[in-house]
Amino acid sequence: MIPVSSPSIHLTLMLDALAGVQRAAEAHGDVVMHRIGRTRLVQVTHPDDIHTVLHARWPVVKKSRVVKGLADIVGDGLLTADGEAYTALRKVAAPRFTPRHIDGWARRMGAIAASAEAPVGEVDVLPHLTSLTLDLLVDTVFGTDPGPELADALGCLAVLLDDFQAQTYSWQRLLPEILTPGRVRRRHAMKAGLRSAVDALVARRTRRGPGGDDLLGSLLFGEDTADPETLYAHLLTLLVAGHETTALTLGFALHHLASRPDAVERLRREAWAVGGVPRCLADLQAMPFARAVVQETLRLTPTVFGMGREIVEPLALREHVLEPGMQVVTPQWVVHRDPRWWADPLAWTPERWMEAAERPRYAYFPFGGGPRVCIGNHFALLESVIVLATLVERVELSDPAPLALRPTLTLRPADGVRLTLAPRRQQRSEVA
Repeated sequence: MIPVSSPSIHLTLMLDALAGVQRAAEAHGDVVMHRIGRTRLVQVTHPDDIHTVLHARWPVVKKSRVVKGLADIVGDGLLTADGEAYTALRKVAAPRFTPRHIDGWARRMGAIAASAEAPVGEVDVLPHLTSLTLDLLVDTVFGTDPGPELADALGCLAVLLDDFQAQTYSWQRLLPEILTPGRVRRRHAMKAGLRSAVDALVARRTRRGPGGDDLLGSLLFGEDTADPETLYAHLLTLLVAGHETTALTLGFALHHLASRPDAVERLRREAWAVGGVPRCLADLQAMPFARAVVQETLRLTPTVFGMGREIVEPLALREHVLEPGMQVVTPQWVVHRDPRWWADPLAWTPERWMEAAERPRYAYFPFGGGPRVCIGNHFALLESVIVLATLVERVELSDPAPLALRPTLTLRPADGVRLTLAPRRQQRSEVA
């Protein structure tokens, strides 16, 4: 019998998902069930069990009901598709995320990051980072520019996702959703604006014609051209998953770095050793501390704080059997902070990644795992290091405000990422 969490933990889970999953793990161990209305949600936090769910037995699970519910907003793309549909979508997209293609994008990423004006003063750095990562994604993966419509449309998307989050992850889940005529019209208008912006993106890339190494070009002109609905779902999924998540990771990294000037200096010197900013994957390999900064940020403040699945066939997990229809959550928030696998787990310590350590494979899984591991994980890592190397060369970081985290579909800062940035006086050319 799977232990069932207490009513007080249920309430905590509805009010604060991070505190809820942490309390449940501390009170009940590695496998615990939450009964939320009619939903049976099984929380799994041991790396070996996570390996079973995400990797070893992945054909007997599918995306969770929560994720499938997103299809109404983002369509049936890589984020929401299952089975043969998912396999077909990944087969088309995967060739554009191989090391060879990512290596070719690195120099352009560096040029865009270097040309962006760095924020200065006491600011929330997240809007700057979100705009920058959108420019990087659209240039490299879509082979065009964002255009004036996309930023407004993504604002509408954020509102739609916030609505979805409120109905899914909060106490509102226990109540029926009330859709007034005005709310329905508002949602339809937002979705129409989003569709129009993505169509404009496609039109700009179509005018360029064949050629180039971007994913959108291959979907429009390659051997496996996509129908309009599949194309829309592909692009929207990549927009949702491919720029805000990286911007959040970068914001959290800058927050942590602002309290560690020694780490900032070490990152700078690694960048100087490869010419100021990495321009290829080989440069990234030559910057182990910069990679460690990103890895440690994704450990302590994982942008994706929990991954959901639904059981399709009976699945044995230790002495338990998970039944079809059960929902499963594997919370990175808990596993990445487990003292069984991590020394001083609540400290941001990138140095831990510079030494070999024995820990289970799924003690760390910021990009998921198994056949459904995030297709853009290497892209995101390279992009993050490029942006961090560019920024710390141009500004000094200080005075980070306390970081209040808000679990939505991703882990977001409730009040932004506020810190002080001042232009640097000493440049690389002046350093012996």
